[in-house]
Amino acid sequence: MKQTLRLFVALRFLESMAFSVIGTILVIYMMRHGLSLLEVSMVEMGFAVPMLLLQIPTGIMADIFGRKNMYVLSCGLGFIGCVVYTLSDSFMGFLLAEVVLAFSLASASGAFEGWLLARLDSQGYTGTHLELFSLGGRYTQLGILVGGLLGGLLAQFDIRYPWYFTCILFFCITVIAALYMKEDFIPPLVRRSVRETTMEILSGARQHFKVSVSIRRVIAIDALLWCTLQAPNRYWQPMFHDHHQISLAGLGLLKVGIGLALFAGNELMSRSRQGSCFYRRLLMVLIGIGVCLTLVAMNLGFYWVLIMFLGHEVFRGMYNPLRNAYLNADMDHDKRATLLSVVSMVAFSFDCLGLIVFGVVAQRYGIYAALALSGVVLILIPLFMLKKHNPT
Repeated sequence: MKQTLRLFVALRFLESMAFSVIGTILVIYMMRHGLSLLEVSMVEMGFAVPMLLLQIPTGIMADIFGRKNMYVLSCGLGFIGCVVYTLSDSFMGFLLAEVVLAFSLASASGAFEGWLLARLDSQGYTGTHLELFSLGGRYTQLGILVGGLLGGLLAQFDIRYPWYFTCILFFCITVIAALYMKEDFIPPLVRRSVRETTMEILSGARQHFKVSVSIRRVIAIDALLWCTLQAPNRYWQPMFHDHHQISLAGLGLLKVGIGLALFAGNELMSRSRQGSCFYRRLLMVLIGIGVCLTLVAMNLGFYWVLIMFLGHEVFRGMYNPLRNAYLNADMDHDKRATLLSVVSMVAFSFDCLGLIVFGVVAQRYGIYAALALSGVVLILIPLFMLKKHNPT
């Protein structure tokens, strides 16, 4: 069991570090190659649309052919996607790279969590899901800290260096996953044809969605969050770099600050009571994110913007372990990857919507207008949901 947990946190750390290294300068990288804010959003559509279409097929493949196999495939595709990004200098090149990365992330969607929980259950794990995902979140945020610092420092020398480093990281992750992940979960339907197995899994998943209130609630909350967070996700780099004159190395330090804020949120949630209402806490976290983004949009000077932006990251750090614990508490192992992929599919459909809406708003009215819209929506809709459902 200890070996499984060590491998889990190591892969979470390396993955988050890889994405943090390039995430620190991604938008600036594309804008330096002549792309506008709206074109940046359109490139991201090249990621979101394939993710939307591939979620369920890759989830079913993970449940049929093994979660480890899909995860190793995901890591290999991540390496290829970063290589394509490194060699590209145009809209179409970046778009192709995002499509490859979408195949990568879709292959991992549900597979890694499905592998982890099945493996730990077979080894007699007795802890809670909230404790487990808080542990993963801790190392994820640590990877963001290290990756953010490295990304900014490397970009200060050459803006392509972060991509070179990320290619190396993904290659290492692929080798580690292939050599050290052990899968002892065997799907009970493995001897049937792929078509029969697929229909059986889909039928079971459909029935599960009908009876599971928690899954339906997480789908609604994920959809709202993924749509509205496109503004801070896509435009924090030009906001600080162009509007507040932060250097590329400074963006790396800011990424470290983001990682610390996420880490703080994760730690606060890991120390919360396991038995209290997950649904109410999720909605309160969304309201907290919305309030902070609305205050960012007031733009009352650099330090105000910085503090409020990091405040919204603290709430975001609370969200993932809480959401994952709530969602995974009500799933069967044999359909887990498929169910998680369906949830992700809905989220990515609203991700596409958010890219379009907030890309247009940012292009026409500015980044702060997009942030204001995001914040207001994240305050009003969760308040309505709290009043309507009155969770206890």
